[in-house]
Amino acid sequence: MIYSPKGKWALSEYVRGPNFYPVFMLKKKNHGDDFWVGMSDSLLYYYSYQSDKLVPVQGSIKYSTEIHGLYEENDSVLWLATLGTGLIKVVLDVSHDVPQIKRFRRFRCFAEQKEIVEYSSLWVQGDSVLWMGSRGQGLVRFDIRKNEYQVYSLRAMLGKAVNDVLCLCEYDKSHVFVGTTAGLVSVQVNGRNIVPSYIGREQGLVNEMVHGIVKDDAGILWIGTNKGMIKYDPVSGGSYTYYYSKGIEIGEFSDDSYYRSPYNGDIFLGGVDGLLYMNDRQSSIPEYYPKLVLRKLIIDREEVNLNRYYTDDKKMIVLPEGQNTFSLQFVALDYLNADIEYAYILEGYDEKWSLFSKENEVVFKDVPPGKYVFRVRYKKDVLDTVYEEYSVVIKIVPFWYHTIWAYLGISLFIILCLSGYVYRLYRKGFFSRLARAWAISGRGLEEIRLEENLSMKEKALGSWSAYFPYCIESEQITFIQRILEIIEANLDKEELGPTFLAEKMHISPRQFYRKFKDLSGIAPSDFIKKYRMDKAAQLLSDTDMSIQEVIESVGISSRPYFYKEFADKYGTTPKNYRAQHKGAASAN
Repeated sequence: MIYSPKGKWALSEYVRGPNFYPVFMLKKKNHGDDFWVGMSDSLLYYYSYQSDKLVPVQGSIKYSTEIHGLYEENDSVLWLATLGTGLIKVVLDVSHDVPQIKRFRRFRCFAEQKEIVEYSSLWVQGDSVLWMGSRGQGLVRFDIRKNEYQVYSLRAMLGKAVNDVLCLCEYDKSHVFVGTTAGLVSVQVNGRNIVPSYIGREQGLVNEMVHGIVKDDAGILWIGTNKGMIKYDPVSGGSYTYYYSKGIEIGEFSDDSYYRSPYNGDIFLGGVDGLLYMNDRQSSIPEYYPKLVLRKLIIDREEVNLNRYYTDDKKMIVLPEGQNTFSLQFVALDYLNADIEYAYILEGYDEKWSLFSKENEVVFKDVPPGKYVFRVRYKKDVLDTVYEEYSVVIKIVPFWYHTIWAYLGISLFIILCLSGYVYRLYRKGFFSRLARAWAISGRGLEEIRLEENLSMKEKALGSWSAYFPYCIESEQITFIQRILEIIEANLDKEELGPTFLAEKMHISPRQFYRKFKDLSGIAPSDFIKKYRMDKAAQLLSDTDMSIQEVIESVGISSRPYFYKEFADKYGTTPKNYRAQHKGAASAN
């Protein structure tokens, strides 16, 4: 039968049209056999076994939205995870035969300053924590006791585009599987902390878009994807894909079309081609596992006679180095079941087993000389833990000049030739002459470098270069040159001193003092005093500035101090110094 709010029809009579109402969720009520139905409407529905129809709850939640998850906190309080309106709390009046909506409230959650309003699925942990899968923002944890939420970006935690969640499946009380548009994610929950792990193509789950997940009594996950159904065992990590095989004629499954009956445990998965029903209570028939055989050897794209390359005991295949690119074809001779998956490894060449797939041919390129073991195994089901396996030793024989004896002989010959040549040079005194030339050239280069640095120093520092006898390297010269430029530009400032210079050079006063003294041998304050007296003497002899103007131009505020320092340096007063040098200039 087909049920909708407008009635019911026999399956053979139903035609999709105005009576089409998409259903996104079925949830059995806490009491009785009736169950809630999530639809795209502003009304809330449930199926009544007594009246055999869909019954609308009286009243409206006023939002035309899709209900994808429902939690019945008690007989009168429901929590709805919706696509379009977010999380809604509904309070019912259950005093009537048909419940009525007394009031409702939206709870708004945000991630990256964007409101989350699209939830695809809901998982209830305990009796107070809701985990919701959002379309684009990952997982949302909501505590209904405290009305607090937390958003978990799976993309940020795993580095993969797995924030677009399509379904959730509880595995146990602290473990949930998350189906996304980019793969399956296993999430372990510990309070507010989660530990996610990705299960996708790299782990053997070849169909990445997960539309629905259902767990059976054995703990196996049945996963509907965009390319077939996957049987996945979380314990072993094994998986098996049904894609138009073993009687399953559905290739692409649909969102929200997964359900396990709470009455008998039957599993339903819906797809674009119909509905898949599974009853896991049927007993399984023991499988027959035939032996694996090596079927073909292909070298340079041509099939060769495999027996020509076998050893007499058939336990080794021997190939020359010139034929080290080859392919092997293997098969399990099961004529009743073509849906066999193989995995292989060339031990010594491959690092790990290949993923199980239906491919039964493997190509190896440029395999280095050596001895390897080719192993291949197969399975018919994800629950297979003991595999039928075939193995054979493959030996790549090197060219004669690639053998160890050839390498040893060539190396010994080269060593003997070099030893004879070196001994001949030694007898002729070549090495002693080379050592003397090296020592001479080393000293010459050092002298040239010092001369270049001295020339650079005199050019950069001018007459002040003599005050810095330990300034040799180019970095040191640049450092002193910058100091002289700052002193010259700020000479008329009384605050010019070591602290002032340190600030201009962007280093600490202590570091500046130590570095300056290392290069000059005197304290920075003594050098500034010398600079001021020399500048004053120059101005007295070369200009007509008054003595007071000269004192101010060199940044000294005390006239007596200036006269004292000037007399200590030049042995005369500023006036007599000017007269002597002016007179000498007139005589010349």
